[in-house]
Formats: sequence, C-alpha cells, structure tokens
Amino acid sequence: MLFIIFYFVILPLYTNGQTVGRMFFKIKVVRVDNQKLDASTLFVREIIGRYLINLVTLGLNSIVMLVVVCLSEEVRGYHDVLASTRIVDVY
Repeated sequence: MLFIIFYFVILPLYTNGQTVGRMFFKIKVVRVDNQKLDASTLFVREIIGRYLINLVTLGLNSIVMLVVVCLSEEVRGYHDVLASTRIVDVY
C-alpha cells in the first residue's frame, strides 16, 4: 500500500501529474479547474477512485470503467469525475 501511495500520489506531485508510465505515453493528470494538483485530489482519484473500488469489486470495475471511458464524450473515467481531474497530452 505504501508503494501505491508513493507511486500514484506522491510521485505525481513532484513530476507535474505524471508517473513513469504516464511519462512514457506522454500524458499527465490535471484538474479540470486548471488549479495545481494537490495530494488530496490525487488520493481521491487514485486510492479511493481506483484502488479501493477495484479491491471491493474484485476487479470488475476495470471492465465497467473501460466501457464508461469509451462511451463518455469527455473520455473521463469515474475516478476522474470523482476527483475533478482529466488526462491530457504532454507536448
């Protein structure tokens, strides 16, 4: 759990919303109101919106999230909606 918090919450605070994987794909997490990312926003997005819900639903939410992202006009998962974030390309 400490690694997950470090990788998905702490690391993006110091790398402008990116993890190593996001750097590879040249994307980053930003808030929809264009404010600076903070630890509480990332905690809600990553730990509550992705990790805990995935744990409780035994991974079934991954399938649901894929469908939601594909069908959404804004291309945002429910964890993004919950935390008021979105993914953008890094140029």
